[in-house]
Amino acid sequence: MHARIAQLLSRFDKGVPFPRGAMPVVWSAPTSPAPAPQIAVILHAHYPDVALELLDAVNAMGVEFDLFVTTSRADVAEAFERNVPSNARLVTVFGVENVGRDVLPFVRCVETLDLSSYKAVLKLHTKKTVGQKYGDVWRDEILRRLIPETADTAEFIAQLERPGWGLLGPSTFLLTDSRRFWGANKRRTQLLRRRFNYTGEPNGLEFFAGTMFWFWPAALENLPEIVRPESWEKERGQLDGTLAHAVERILVDVARANGFAIGSSDAPYRELPDATTATNEYPGAR
Repeated sequence: MHARIAQLLSRFDKGVPFPRGAMPVVWSAPTSPAPAPQIAVILHAHYPDVALELLDAVNAMGVEFDLFVTTSRADVAEAFERNVPSNARLVTVFGVENVGRDVLPFVRCVETLDLSSYKAVLKLHTKKTVGQKYGDVWRDEILRRLIPETADTAEFIAQLERPGWGLLGPSTFLLTDSRRFWGANKRRTQLLRRRFNYTGEPNGLEFFAGTMFWFWPAALENLPEIVRPESWEKERGQLDGTLAHAVERILVDVARANGFAIGSSDAPYRELPDATTATNEYPGAR
């Protein structure tokens, strides 16, 4: 279906309200008796092959982590049963509907999981950008700047120990150009901003394209309350204008409003550009 038609049809859709209750557990690996790790990974998986590729990269860091997976597909759960990462202390696969892309399942994880014991949580998803030529390049570049090579892991973990940060994202994927990247999302984004103490410019824009990042749990703990009144569009392959696209654009804002800083996840470390120096030229941005 043509992307523009899909976007228009979604406007007339009554949508799906925020789901109530806990997400059903599809499969869970036994909990290790070892002490809880400092890192957790929240992965929304729609494509099993990409999911395993992402986890190989996380596993290669050489540090233990807890893994929480959300998916609407049975073959994803089966893939995890056969391929438990060696450094995963706990693996839990939750079943969700195919609504809200990776964003609604993430918000539900923030609401229902106790993430307070972790020093850092990594949000990933198996984005393929279906129909777009830059998809694989886009994903590989994000991963390169999100997940350190083994030789850089110690430096990166030390970075996570620094106080005050809320979100760490890939430096080249920070988008700030409001002339180009509002898309069809400005009205809805500004509605969401009225539900928390937004401290930025009225028409300002600052977000990590791709919606993959590290976060300190307290930085986004009120996200469910902000988005709960909204309805989520049914999946039609929309490329813009959905609630998921609007929520993507407030995550940095929410972390800042909660008193946390934004930083770069690049390892070796690279300073995050400010609004005047951000390149705004990630693969596919032109």
